[in-house]
Order: sequence, then structure tokens, then C-alpha cells
Amino acid sequence: EALSCASGISNDRDKSPALSSISTELAKQGKVEEALSCASGISVDRVKSHALSSISTELAKQGKIEGAASAMQEALSCASGISNDRDKSKALSSISTELAKQGKWQLAEATAKEIPQQATRQECWQQMGKEAYASKGYQEALQVLQHFTSAEAQEHILQGITQALQVDDITKEVAHLALKLPAQKVQSMEHVMQVHAIHQLFFEEVPPAQLQRYNRTLNLQW
Repeated sequence: EALSCASGISNDRDKSPALSSISTELAKQGKVEEALSCASGISVDRVKSHALSSISTELAKQGKIEGAASAMQEALSCASGISNDRDKSKALSSISTELAKQGKWQLAEATAKEIPQQATRQECWQQMGKEAYASKGYQEALQVLQHFTSAEAQEHILQGITQALQVDDITKEVAHLALKLPAQKVQSMEHVMQVHAIHQLFFEEVPPAQLQRYNRTLNLQW
């Protein structure tokens, strides 16, 4: 019913996202042929490549490795044909992130390197870091860095991991480890210190003098 409704939408810009969402849901249900058929009806290449990469990830979760690889290859082919740099950057960023979710680090890096817009490319690396943190936790997420050879990739993935740190997860040891890592931007270091300070304030006994120092140096907002 949802597919029939979406198919009746006349505007391609509205129709494509609807078909993308439906195709992903069909893939989650294991309806591979229906999902691919639905994605094939998407006329906007950027949205189509995103739908196919999402289908690929769902198939990989289900252990359908060959189908996942085929869908991802189709997504890459679709993205490579996009002429507009902005749309191409978004499409390749989406694909790279999905490849990283599947643990295909080398292909994820190679794909992300092809993103023409620098800001989108760096945001893509950071998103990979955030996704790694969300699925693996801080210390295991750091191990992901060894799979990447690009200095830009390592720097921004690390930044994504660091900025994803939560109060519940940080300890004194984690804070020390984070601050000792190379390529840490000032903004990331400040985030680590702020999260650690908040953890100390809520979960540890903090002397008044230390509390004042935290407020003064880290500009904690209450």
C-alpha cells in the first residue's frame, strides 16, 4: 500500500525519498527483489545511490554478502555518474559511511577520497568515527584508525570518535588516552576535558577549588 501510494506521487523530488525509505524497509524484511525493484524506480541519482547503499547494509546484516556487494556496486556506479559536485559528494558520503558500517574499510576510504567537496568529505570521515564509537565504544573505535592510510581520514575519524564521547563513558584513563592521541584538534581536546569535568562533578568528590578551576578554564555551562 505504501509503495502504491508513493508511486502515485508525480513530483520526482518528493517521490524519490519516499521510494528510498520503502526500499530500505523492504530490505529489512528480507524482501530483496522487491527492495531492488523499488529502488530502481528512483529517478534522482543521489537518492537512488543512497537507497542502494542502505539496502546493501541491510543485506550484509542478514548475511547476504553477495547481494550486499552487488547492491553496493550498483550504488557506486550510480553515484559516479552524478555531474553536480554537491549531489555527488552527498551520494559518495552516504556510500562511504555504509561501507564503513560493513567493515569494508579500504573501500570506504577509497570511496570517500573521491568526494569532491572537502567539507563533505571531512564530515564523512567524522561520521565514520561517530558510527564506530556508537557501535564499538571508545577504545575499540580507536582501533578502526589502523585501517586507514590517509592522514586526513585518520585526523577526522579521530575527531568524530572524540567528539562522540559521552559523560557516562569517560573515565580518567580514557581522558588521558584521548588527550595523548596525535592529531587532536583544540575543539576535540576541549570536548574531552569538558566531558571529563562533568563526569567528575556528578560522579566524583570534587574539592571546591577544583570546581572553580573547571568553571574558569572550561567555561562549563549550567
